[in-house]
Amino acid sequence: FDGLNCDWGFSNYVNPPFGSIIGQDGKKKGPTAWAKKAIEENKKGKTVVLVFPTDKWIHYLINAGAELRSFGDVRWLATEDGEPGKGIGRFTMGFILRGQK
Repeated sequence: FDGLNCDWGFSNYVNPPFGSIIGQDGKKKGPTAWAKKAIEENKKGKTVVLVFPTDKWIHYLINAGAELRSFGDVRWLATEDGEPGKGIGRFTMGFILRGQK
């Protein structure tokens, strides 16, 4: 059974493989494929609970009220000449803990 290649129900609890699998098309499928499928199904009006393991420190920040911002694949600027780097090939997330006013 390949949950990536079928329509999901109206309300879905999805506990996909935490690593990569080989899909019916013979290609490697990992967490990104499941996240994209969950978003696609949600755009059809469906509810999706997607479960993945994460590091403890992420939970600490979220439970402390951190706001999350996606920065994408950041191309950090070199301190020597200000030129952008190649990026790391992974997306970066900002966790914002706001001070008291």
